[in-house]
Amino acid sequence: MRGKGWVAIKRPRVMELSGDVLQRFNSEADTWSKLRSPKIVRLLGTYQIDNYIHLVAPWCDNGDALRYVQKNPDMSYAMRKRLLYDIADGLAYLHRKNIVHGDLKLGNVMLDESMMGMLCDFGLSKMFDGHTVEAMKGGGTYRWTAPEVHNNGPKTSASDMYAYSMCIVELLSGQPPFAEVETVGAVILQIIKGGRPPQTPETSPDGVSYAPIWKTAQLLWSPYPANRPRAQEVIHTLLSTG
Repeated sequence: MRGKGWVAIKRPRVMELSGDVLQRFNSEADTWSKLRSPKIVRLLGTYQIDNYIHLVAPWCDNGDALRYVQKNPDMSYAMRKRLLYDIADGLAYLHRKNIVHGDLKLGNVMLDESMMGMLCDFGLSKMFDGHTVEAMKGGGTYRWTAPEVHNNGPKTSASDMYAYSMCIVELLSGQPPFAEVETVGAVILQIIKGGRPPQTPETSPDGVSYAPIWKTAQLLWSPYPANRPRAQEVIHTLLSTG
């Protein structure tokens, strides 16, 4: 949508628009709208028409990171590393405010005109619970979901960091986590049993080794939440490695 300044409108469909759902939505939306970070997509407003709630945010020229990576397989090492930094920086900001994203994947990272990564859609999967379609419940994000969450544990900053490790898989391989596994049940079982995606490719299209980044991923996808590095630690690692 274009006007004086472009905006994007997202419409998650709510199956049961009860007062409780609207109250939680308004609370989460109010929290989101007050956040001020260059690494967080700003929520400009919301409105409701019939059984639809609409989210209004600034337009991002380069779309979401997943589509960009898939359309640009020759992305350099430096560009991929910068995007990982932006995602970690956005998570660090949220976690300092005791906010859990809860639905992290490259499809929920937007790219502005300067290719800076910005997080969006955090809180949506938890704010509606069972009142939404499967996509809004996080049904499409089971490949990024930490084992403790699959075992009915709460979403936490540590489960966000596990999801970040799966974003590394997406970003380096151009494929979703566990791309070789087809069924939902098989993926979840593999995650719970400690299976992790293959660490391929080993180098970037411009010939730089991904070894330091894969090492970070290994730490982040630990089955033990307390052992996973925090977002700020990941930032430090990214800044201190080649």
